[in-house]
Amino acid sequence: MIIPGGILTKKECDAIAVAHTLHDIVDPEITEPRIWEVTYAIPFELLEQYCPLVHV
Repeated sequence: MIIPGGILTKKECDAIAVAHTLHDIVDPEITEPRIWEVTYAIPFELLEQYCPLVHV
């Protein structure tokens, strides 16, 4: 995963939680329109390595 100013390590990538609304394997193929959601959570400790954070 490339971000401005550097590349995330595997350990950093593993710290990012990702969730989605589709199954890991879509079979048979979905041919009609579908709403698909992807969410992720990045730890503040990881963000602070790349940019200043303001805690309120």
